[in-house]
Amino acid sequence: MRENTLFERIRNLPKLTNSDRKIVEYLEGKYPHIAFETIITIAEGSHVANASVGRFVQRLHYENFADFIKCVRDEVSGKLESPLERYQTQRNVISSDEKGILERHINNASKNMHDTSLRLNDADILAAANLLIADKRKIFICGGASSHALASFFHIYAKNIRQQVYLLEGDLQSQARQLIDVDKNSVLFAISHKRYSQTTLNIAKWFKGKKGTLIALSDQETSPILPLADIAFVAKTEGPAMFDSKVVSLLVLEAIIETMIVQSEAQSEKRVKKLEVILNELETFHS
Repeated sequence: MRENTLFERIRNLPKLTNSDRKIVEYLEGKYPHIAFETIITIAEGSHVANASVGRFVQRLHYENFADFIKCVRDEVSGKLESPLERYQTQRNVISSDEKGILERHINNASKNMHDTSLRLNDADILAAANLLIADKRKIFICGGASSHALASFFHIYAKNIRQQVYLLEGDLQSQARQLIDVDKNSVLFAISHKRYSQTTLNIAKWFKGKKGTLIALSDQETSPILPLADIAFVAKTEGPAMFDSKVVSLLVLEAIIETMIVQSEAQSEKRVKKLEVILNELETFHS
C-alpha cells in the first residue's frame, strides 16, 4: 500500500481539529484540481485562516505549502481531465435542466467513478482479496442501514467463494453472539457510509482490540472508521438527490469479489459446482 498520497497522509493523522475537517472537506470536493490552487483559495474555500492551511500541510509532513502543491501535482499527473473533458462536464451542468432523469444520474455516477479511481489502487484490492480468501481466516462482514444492504450483497458472493463467512445482523446482542469465535486470524469487512453507524464503529474498535484485521469501505476520508483500518477504500457517493449514491461502493465490492475469484479459481469453481448441485436437488429455480 502506498504511504505518501495526500489522502493516505490525511487518513494517518491521529486526530483532526475543526479547522482540519473544514480543510479536508474542501480538498475532497476539489480534488484533483486542488493541484492548481493557492494557500489563499484553499483557506477561503475552507473558511479558515491562511495559517491554518499552512499548519495543516505541515502536519501532513510536507515541508511547506509549495512542497504540498508539488507533491499533489505529481500525484495527479496524467489523471486530470483534458480541456475538452472539462468543457463537456461544464456543458452538461449548464444544460442539466434539459436532461432526462436517468442520464443525469448516470452522469453523476460517472463523476463519482472518476473521482474514486484517482484514490484507489490495484495493490489494495489485491491485498484485500488475498486476506479474504485465506483458508485460515474467518471472515465477518458488517454495515448499518443501507451499508448493511451492501454487506449482504458482498456476503452472498463471498459465501460462494469460500467457507467461514459470516454476516453480522440482528440486534447488538445477536451480533455479539456471532463474534464469539473472533481471534487474531479473523478479518472484519466493515462498510460504513454517512450517517456513520456507531454500532459498526464500536464493532470495528472491539475487533481491532482482539488483534483482528480490519478492511473498511467508506465514502470520505474523514469517516471515523478509516483510521482503524488495515486496508481502506473510499468510494465517492455524492449526488443531487436526497440520498447518497451507492453505485461506486457496489463497483468496489464487485472488483474485490472478482479478484477473490481470480486468486482462488480452483476453490471458487469447486464451491460453485457444489452449490449448483444443491440448487438443482432443491429444485430452486422455475423451469
